[in-house]
Amino acid sequence: MRKLIAALLLAGCAALQAWANTQETQTAPQPTPAEQKPADQKTGDQKSSEQAPPAPTYADQNTSKSAVPASRAATGPAVETTEFPLDKFQNFSAIAHGGPVPGTEADVHFYRAGDLVRTEGQVRLPSYYLTELTKLHSTSVNAHSCLQMGAPNVRSFPFFLPAPGNKYEITPVGEDTVDGHHVHVQDLIIHRSKLDDLSYRLYEADDLQGFPIKIENVKKQAWHWTIHYRNVRLEPQDRSLFIVPEKCESDADFKKVGPGGAAKPKAPAPKQ
Repeated sequence: MRKLIAALLLAGCAALQAWANTQETQTAPQPTPAEQKPADQKTGDQKSSEQAPPAPTYADQNTSKSAVPASRAATGPAVETTEFPLDKFQNFSAIAHGGPVPGTEADVHFYRAGDLVRTEGQVRLPSYYLTELTKLHSTSVNAHSCLQMGAPNVRSFPFFLPAPGNKYEITPVGEDTVDGHHVHVQDLIIHRSKLDDLSYRLYEADDLQGFPIKIENVKKQAWHWTIHYRNVRLEPQDRSLFIVPEKCESDADFKKVGPGGAAKPKAPAPKQ
């Protein structure tokens, strides 16, 4: 019984306090329009800047195609072609940062002349890779050796992706600004006849004839990577950059020999 009485008294006190607060709010003197106007005028610009939401950017968004902000919805229908959109950039140089696999975050100097791509780092020892895009093999060259490999150098990605039978689906996404360049953003899907599709987003700079100064993957279930290009120069390259030494070893000549794998000497022929 005592607990019930205490609960009722507590509830009554709470209700009384709430009623008092309501009455105080209703009876408090309100400022007149003349008194309120100067304050509103003084802080109007500040309020509008505080209340206005920031403009959406692609860096703040999920990079999947379905997550494109409504304010930057697709600006045109998808177009399918058999021409790889990056093939129109046959001669250029740039500094590339990032790549499609871990461990490719360092800057490399990038040169393209037709079907040849040269990539080199910033080490003191002269070294570079030459990739033949159509043959999909590369050559590693340094001051002491030369080695031919049966695969393109990873830093020449994505320019070695074209292949017979591929189809390229391009969907305009919108516009943005990247590193001070006004860009048109397009989603690229590469349909490969015998392999899975590849999906990338291209940020094509208007002042560089549409060169993609930024490329990123848009596949949700994949490691997210981005490639940035800066110091882009669309001009013919010095052909001496693409010279391969006459004497090169081939990685096909290297054989793995396991334990006991050494050739056994032949037994001497029996005497007659």
